[in-house]
Amino acid sequence: MKKVVLVDDNEQDRTLYKRYLKTQPGEERLEVHEAASGEEALALVAQLWPDCVLLDYNLHDIDGLALLESLQQMGPPNSMCVVMITGGGSETLAVRVLNSGALDYLVKGQFDRELLTKTVRHAIEKNEWRQYQASYHRQLQAANQQLA
Repeated sequence: MKKVVLVDDNEQDRTLYKRYLKTQPGEERLEVHEAASGEEALALVAQLWPDCVLLDYNLHDIDGLALLESLQQMGPPNSMCVVMITGGGSETLAVRVLNSGALDYLVKGQFDRELLTKTVRHAIEKNEWRQYQASYHRQLQAANQQLA
């Protein structure tokens, strides 16, 4: 079962997104854990090392991009799977979020259960492939060094 940490300071949003993620028929179930603050999120991620972090851009205690940076520093480069959720969408913000390392980006009020679930699952799959590619690259480098 894939683990998702849902980080949002709005309890109603967390409840809605959790329901969306847990009730997608015909799919592998997702184990969803909630954090209401950046501090809570960091502790939960360190404890669980989830397959994906669904992160609100505007938290009361920390900026979403700053939290994203902190999450990325917890493990090897490109190992953290993050999907950012924002209250308002603009092309500039989307580019900023993606350039900061999020694998995808959604705008609150502009997605439903199906889109949220597909986005999270796609991000998890993309991150798994990214990890596989990094592992393969390390093996290839080691083999090349042995040949040299």
